[in-house]
Amino acid sequence: RARVIYGGGTVYQAALPVKLDGDPFGTVRIGISTSLLKRELNTFLTQSLTLAGAALAIAWLVAMGLANLILRPIRTLSRQMDRLRRGEFQAGGGSGREDELGELASQLQLLGQQIQSDRLEALSEKAHLQQVVDYLEDAIIFVNQERRVLFFNKAAEDVVGRPLAEVVGWQVGDI
Repeated sequence: RARVIYGGGTVYQAALPVKLDGDPFGTVRIGISTSLLKRELNTFLTQSLTLAGAALAIAWLVAMGLANLILRPIRTLSRQMDRLRRGEFQAGGGSGREDELGELASQLQLLGQQIQSDRLEALSEKAHLQQVVDYLEDAIIFVNQERRVLFFNKAAEDVVGRPLAEVVGWQVGDI
């Protein structure tokens, strides 16, 4: 249909005979030019496309605003997770919200406190173990599964001939 309307100037017409007392009296002819249809269609299409473009731009702006509004608490949670990853266990208070995201922020805060507590406990246990091992007369070297030095006591330091801080992470064979 678009090819017919935009293809060229064609006139479509219809004729209807009129009779008076059963005898032919005349003919009514109606013609429609495709160039007139094209002009009307172009006006309609221009208005429709302009309106559609404006509606699309407004919808895009509203969507961007709503996305920013919706993602703000998620970005806050992401920053809190990043602080936890860096070792800042007091990752900020709750978000002040009482929805699922607020509950998640509270849980994240509790997780940070638990991680901090566990880390302090592990450091305390490591220091205690280091202290106990240091008082032993035998040389003891702690290694991980890859046979890298984790720590050793003072007797092992005398055997190795290097301080612990220098060889932590080295392979046992390299010492």
